[in-house]
Amino acid sequence: MILYLLLAFVSFTIESLETNEAVDSSKSFSYLEYGEMITFMQELQEKYPDIVRLFVAQDKYNLPFPTELKCPKSSKKPNRDLLPCKQYVLHVTNHSKNENIDRPEIFISGALHGDERVGPLASIELVALLAEGANSHALHPSKARRNVNDLVTRQWLHSLVNTRNIYVMPMTNAYGFAHHVREERENDPNRDFNIMKAPNCMESMTARVINELWRDHVFELAITFHGGTQSISYEWGSPDHFKGGRSQKSPDHTGLVSLAETLALYGGSFQDGSLYKTGTMNDVVYGVTGGMEDWSYAASWENQVLKASGQSIPFAPCRPTSYGGYLEEKTIYNNVTHRTVMMLIETSDDKEPLSDTLGDYADLYDTNLDYYYHEDAFNPVEHVTRNVKVALMLIEMARPYIRWLAFPSMSHSTGTSKQVSSFISLETFVTEKKFSREDIRIDSCPASENTDIIQCGACDCRANYSSPSKDVQLLLAWEVLGAFTVDETYLELSLTSDFEKVLERTKRQTGITRRALRSKSMRSKVPFFTECVHLSKPANVSVGIYFIRAVAMVDQDWSVQGSKANSPSPLVPPQTHTVNVRTNAAWNMKSNGHRVRGSLWWYSSIISLRFEHPSSTFSNPPSIRTEAENKTSPISSPLIVKGNSKLKRDNHILQLGFVVLATGILVVLLTSIYVYRRLFRSPVKKQQYARLNVRMGHSDEVRNMDDLEKHGSNNESAKPQLTTKRHRECVIDTEQ
Repeated sequence: MILYLLLAFVSFTIESLETNEAVDSSKSFSYLEYGEMITFMQELQEKYPDIVRLFVAQDKYNLPFPTELKCPKSSKKPNRDLLPCKQYVLHVTNHSKNENIDRPEIFISGALHGDERVGPLASIELVALLAEGANSHALHPSKARRNVNDLVTRQWLHSLVNTRNIYVMPMTNAYGFAHHVREERENDPNRDFNIMKAPNCMESMTARVINELWRDHVFELAITFHGGTQSISYEWGSPDHFKGGRSQKSPDHTGLVSLAETLALYGGSFQDGSLYKTGTMNDVVYGVTGGMEDWSYAASWENQVLKASGQSIPFAPCRPTSYGGYLEEKTIYNNVTHRTVMMLIETSDDKEPLSDTLGDYADLYDTNLDYYYHEDAFNPVEHVTRNVKVALMLIEMARPYIRWLAFPSMSHSTGTSKQVSSFISLETFVTEKKFSREDIRIDSCPASENTDIIQCGACDCRANYSSPSKDVQLLLAWEVLGAFTVDETYLELSLTSDFEKVLERTKRQTGITRRALRSKSMRSKVPFFTECVHLSKPANVSVGIYFIRAVAMVDQDWSVQGSKANSPSPLVPPQTHTVNVRTNAAWNMKSNGHRVRGSLWWYSSIISLRFEHPSSTFSNPPSIRTEAENKTSPISSPLIVKGNSKLKRDNHILQLGFVVLATGILVVLLTSIYVYRRLFRSPVKKQQYARLNVRMGHSDEVRNMDDLEKHGSNNESAKPQLTTKRHRECVIDTEQ
């Protein structure tokens, strides 16, 4: 019994120590200094090397470390512990499977102005949440460093990490952040890009680092965090597009409006119940020359358009003289890189709001972040929580995708998959209290004695049919995400996984996605889709396998532009990758190993349905989906982030150490029991103790009197303790 209890205690101790790094959800976010931020980034890379990679931009792009740019570890001691200012970049994705050149790229800037402090903290906490959520879902939650406690959130974060390339610079202006000042020395980085500023631009190291990143990548979406007001704004934001007291509309205006409104709602309200104000930068904030936002949006295309119509051009090469100069040709761009949707997030009226307004870990780690409804937007949240959520939704919108849903009860079939399942139960929407059962409106197949109704819970699915003479109905449910409007969606059925010959296309359906639930009036629209597919009798299918996929067309209204006073400036079609990727099938752009391709149709992962007779001996058929089949659609089955090998090794060493410790404790305990039984339980020893007490009684009495004088009369335990101790010592000495 004692041995059992000991082993149980050791097991509990090991489990507790494995999970003791989980976030204390009652803890609040707190500001970090320059040195603390570096340490945090390094820790994330060390703990999650398959998810987080860290590099210094100056090292990667061969930029100098000027002697003028020194950064203290803490702004509280600006003249001590000075280090070369380094621009750190975090790359978040599934690095174990990152060969896909079509994987969209997103950029997050924490602080172009160093004294605006919410953005840097929100940026680094975004990285931590993505890494820990994806890792928790791929492994067991107890192996994660800080558990994301909601299952659906973990699955969503895992999906984002597996299908996006996310680049985050928490301290974009490293010098300004370290010194707690707006500028990089005398240069304002957000006035240092070559839009209406040439040749006096790229004077700051901050602008040069951003420029190198844009030359190297094709960022489709971006956020630049600032502070001083509360808004989410978009193009245009330069004086040349401010006419008649208001901003002109950009060619991508419709899509930008939809995106900004959703980000504001999803982020949540401020304490006074207000949301982020949305609009163009010219109208909501103010227009600037040399701004990063319009530079990233238009530097690849606006010059050509304006030059063709005889207008002056806003972009020209930079010729800076600071830090040893910078090559002029590095500010001449191709037709691909600068077509970014960049949202300017002004996080708060105060550039550094009070620490108790930043939020708690529970707001992110104990919350279902994937599901929200219109009413949720008006639940006040704090600054870090709000802006992490905004960034997550922007990352989500990089690509449309389709997700299969499972019905609450699947009694007629089972699905098996060797991958992490992407099937979420429709019941989740009810239990999360976002929708009622009436809102979901699940259609079912008509029941009949001559019909088997089957369902699938995974992409590799098998079904038993009761009789070869019966008809078979397949009931499926799905939703579309990464978009707002579902212009058309349906199912395709084929006998081959390449879908070259489609047996059947189900009826067209329309609706919206859950991301578009921006008002109560939209509740009547359908965010979920179900279909009952009539299959041939299994006996008539030669190979016994069907292949099914869902298809969707989304957000076609993003290509719609205004007329007359609301016409875009310049008068050209949408120019961003984000809009064209879903509205323009001819869009195909490449740069430096990255590609963006447009498509009108988006495809789910493929369900392979194998029919089996109830008497079949094949209880676990192998997967019939190949790697080539997975590549037949833009959205393939979810990848799995590989576990952190170092973390696993550390856990194994830790467990081995505790096994050794437990063994040692067990040996000591058993030895003590043996000695106890030998000394106290043996009748022979009892007689020896009695004789010893008689012979040694006088000495004990003298010693106890000494104790009495020393400790006083209230020392009640002195006599029995000393007597017992002396008896044991004597016996042991005698035996030795």
